[in-house]
Amino acid sequence: MKYSDYIFANTNNLTVNPKSPYDFTLDVTVNRIPVFNPTGPGLVRVTMELTNESEETQDIVVILAAYDKNGSMINAKGQFTYFPRYFNRRVAPGASVEITTMFSLYMKSVKAFACDGTSLENSTLTPKTPVVQVLRLLDR
Repeated sequence: MKYSDYIFANTNNLTVNPKSPYDFTLDVTVNRIPVFNPTGPGLVRVTMELTNESEETQDIVVILAAYDKNGSMINAKGQFTYFPRYFNRRVAPGASVEITTMFSLYMKSVKAFACDGTSLENSTLTPKTPVVQVLRLLDR
């Protein structure tokens, strides 16, 4: 998923190239992991690749969060299931970082996004990426 960097609008010989509202791109890959218990919910491996599209080194907090059926973020704890999860990284201009994690398929809705800062405590929660739907399962 990538926001277009070049959207052109011409007004009275003025060309405007608005910058993406986000400093990072976020690509997510999800793979189901075979488990030994065929009656269990299974596991998924999520790889998130973030690329710094800005011209300065930035500290970011990547958030992987679970949501209930009403769209509210939830806390969840269990084997391979604890949400929300936070990962902090410092990323140089033009550089990419990759974060890989696993969780149980008990979660029905999981989203990923990044904000500014080195931790949630010092973040202003300014978004650095769009929110990406990582997993969405219908009621079973």
